[in-house]
Amino acid sequence: MSPGLQTTTPGRRSEEDPCCNGVESVSDDGACLDTAQLVQLELSFRRWADATSRQDVRLARRRILLIFLLIRHTGAKLNEILRLDPFTDIDAHSVCIHDPTSPEPCARRISIAENLSQEIRATLDDPHFRSSLTKLFAVDPAFVRRKFYECAKACGLPKRLSGPEMIRRARAVELPYFVELEIVDVVDGFPTVDGTTPFVLESEYPNAHDQDVPWWWKESRLDLRERESG
Repeated sequence: MSPGLQTTTPGRRSEEDPCCNGVESVSDDGACLDTAQLVQLELSFRRWADATSRQDVRLARRRILLIFLLIRHTGAKLNEILRLDPFTDIDAHSVCIHDPTSPEPCARRISIAENLSQEIRATLDDPHFRSSLTKLFAVDPAFVRRKFYECAKACGLPKRLSGPEMIRRARAVELPYFVELEIVDVVDGFPTVDGTTPFVLESEYPNAHDQDVPWWWKESRLDLRERESG
């Protein structure tokens, strides 16, 4: 796991607050699902997607499954995934994420594993599935969140750790601490070295900002004090 990525702590919305209206409550204690629990959740989504005899329902559920898989494996935001045109924005190696405020046609590109790419392509090549995507991934976000919570509940996972934003956090924490900084920046939007370092910057390193590589890469891990989450 990457302890540095655990320092991002969004505030919690109370589930009892009527203004939330179905929007997920984000954990403020640094907790998130681990890799084994993410696998459990994925299996729960797959069982749910197949647990119907109606073709139209199965196709609709497959779309929600793809949305989950893209969030789970790219760390992109729910609204970024819902804006995708899966036929043009996903290729064999990456997903093109759009930013409505940017003039660039592709604000950032996130690499995906070959097996995920193959599954997405096989799903999109299904003529029945293609014809069902008249509105692409444009699904009501509240509906998507409900399905995340329902699939989490079905496999015994807590609701507060199972919404789309928390899956993004879990994906970031899942990345190994030695992953290159550029990849972390692309996946979860950390803009600076200081924003992602898992270690406390101590006064004995006064010129840390002038280093050509993060200074902690040159140090023994035993000599460093890890930043606490929260």
